[in-house]
Amino acid sequence: GHFYLKQGYAQRAVTVFAALEILDPHNAGHVRAHALACRRAGRLEQALACLDRLALRGRINAPYHLLRAQVLQGLARPQEASQAMRAYMQARQGELPKEEQTA
Repeated sequence: GHFYLKQGYAQRAVTVFAALEILDPHNAGHVRAHALACRRAGRLEQALACLDRLALRGRINAPYHLLRAQVLQGLARPQEASQAMRAYMQARQGELPKEEQTA
């Protein structure tokens, strides 16, 4: 699946990651990659559904918020996209070492 994404074959990646998610439903990496592939393939509603599944599993981090912001922006939901981007910035701030936060 990652090979297809890197080569620009997002639709093929969607198919691969959807299958992987069915085979191993507890692997959050497959769900996250499925969401990314869906976004790149223009299947934004499907990408949002994948992100919702990640959130239900408690797999929320900075990359999750960034991808969600991109998907929501693509769906013409600017207020929600803005909230997701703010959550991304806050999550990133929490990931930085203390000395980098004050710089």
